[in-house]
Amino acid sequence: RTFQTLVQATGRALDAVSEEDAQGFFTHCGYGVSREQPL
Repeated sequence: RTFQTLVQATGRALDAVSEEDAQGFFTHCGYGVSREQPL
């Protein structure tokens, strides 16, 4: 793999994570997630 391929794959992976996915992850880890203060 080249660095550029890695960057592209990482971008696609991050694009696949929704806001709800991220909130669920942090809530599951015990962190409170506030709508007023983005991560």
